Amino acid sequence: MAYYCQRIVTNPLLRALVVRVLGTFIGRQARGSVHPMLNIVKERGIAQLGQVLNDEHCAEVVAYLSDKPVYDSHVRVKHAFSEDQPADMSFGIHSIADVIDCPHLLELVSRPEIIQLATDYLGCTPTLSCLGAQWSFPTEKPRIAQNFHRDSEDWKYLRFLIYLTDVDVGAGPHVYVAGSHKGKLPLRLKFYSSAEVSERFGEENVLKVYGKRGTGIAADTSGIHKGELPELRARLVLNFTYSILPNAFSTYTPIPSRHPADMVNYRNRLYLR
Repeated sequence: MAYYCQRIVTNPLLRALVVRVLGTFIGRQARGSVHPMLNIVKERGIAQLGQVLNDEHCAEVVAYLSDKPVYDSHVRVKHAFSEDQPADMSFGIHSIADVIDCPHLLELVSRPEIIQLATDYLGCTPTLSCLGAQWSFPTEKPRIAQNFHRDSEDWKYLRFLIYLTDVDVGAGPHVYVAGSHKGKLPLRLKFYSSAEVSERFGEENVLKVYGKRGTGIAADTSGIHKGELPELRARLVLNFTYSILPNAFSTYTPIPSRHPADMVNYRNRLYLR
């Protein structure tokens, strides 16, 4: 019900009004300044944050996850990354428990500058509503999510992507259509062809984000985007979303963790206890 209420409101002015009302109800901590990337996200829908996790920490993350199982995103086939990858496996997702206990990741998610950008963009104290570490594998059977599409998780949200492996040509960069988050949203979500996107928005606004491991991106994924299918090597990405409300289609089971007590707060309530 909550999901479809926000889906049928496509007018940007009405959506902005609802966002303001929800933000006023939730409230936020007072800050004297705004995040320097805020206007870039507002205008283009995406901001490149540079290297937000250093090379040594990325290596520790990959080493920790290297012997942890991954799961196919649809049929839930258990598979260790150290084994040979099945030819039809396009995604491999680590368990939430492994992501939370992995060194450096939740600390990154909870950094003040990350929280500030999410807070400034949403206009209220944000909720961590999505958290995951996902491999994208070269395969002959890509998933439909590797085509251009929009997300539709909440009235407003901001997704962060952190490359945990190097992403160059052939490694499946994130692709975003700058400015496509503005204007009236479609009532029914659909997939877009590359030709349709180029014709409507201009090829110059189709951004492929390459970067060394540790590179960070913040994007309003109500805009058109995709994760390009890797051709040469697998890609590991940490992705997390800050939104106003929880995702209506997700089931949350907060778990105890190794993290300090002050990390168990309103923002992280869906994942930590």
